[in-house]
Amino acid sequence: MSDADSFIQEVSEEVRRDRLFGLWKRYAPLVIGVIVAVVAAAAFIAWRDAQDEAAAREAGAALIDAGEEPTAPARAERYLTEADALPEGAALLARLRAAGELAAAGEVAEARGLYDAVAIDTATPPSLAAFAAYRAAMLTAAGGDAAGAVAQLSPLAGAEGSFRLLALEARGALRLGLGDLAGAREDVEAVLADPAATEETRGRAGLLASAIRARDPQEAAQ
Repeated sequence: MSDADSFIQEVSEEVRRDRLFGLWKRYAPLVIGVIVAVVAAAAFIAWRDAQDEAAAREAGAALIDAGEEPTAPARAERYLTEADALPEGAALLARLRAAGELAAAGEVAEARGLYDAVAIDTATPPSLAAFAAYRAAMLTAAGGDAAGAVAQLSPLAGAEGSFRLLALEARGALRLGLGDLAGAREDVEAVLADPAATEETRGRAGLLASAIRARDPQEAAQ
């Protein structure tokens, strides 16, 4: 390499260093700020996850303790007490458990009221809202109000959701008991036509269809 080439290379390197140094002076605060922000965000996420995990442990312990009360009414009362202090998701679970304990204790009206409250709460996830509505309807039926239960089941039976088939099946049985053979048959056919119906579900629907035919004078005469 000639002296001229060597000189040119040294000058070019100096120019590059000067440019890099100038760029660093210009953008260093921004780069450092981004790094600090990233580290702070990572630290916050780690802290939040630790807080969430601790809260989940505390909520789980509270629910376990409530479930160890000696009687169903006592468990229900404890669940409701804990629900007032628990985070939203755990509080919802506590209310559902309280409703179940009240139903087991024969406190049907109170249990139904809790299920209804969970079902209409806009903060309740759709699947749990449907579960609560279904349980409320079943308690209405158990209390002897078949027509009321049919009315409660109808929104579930007409919606696309995880409790649609159960709602159709239950409504069909209730309609049969009320003497609404056409309505009962419609519900059974809807269950049998649904590709999501399991073999067990289809088997129960088949038994219900047989019961409908036995109650129908025209079909029974054939």
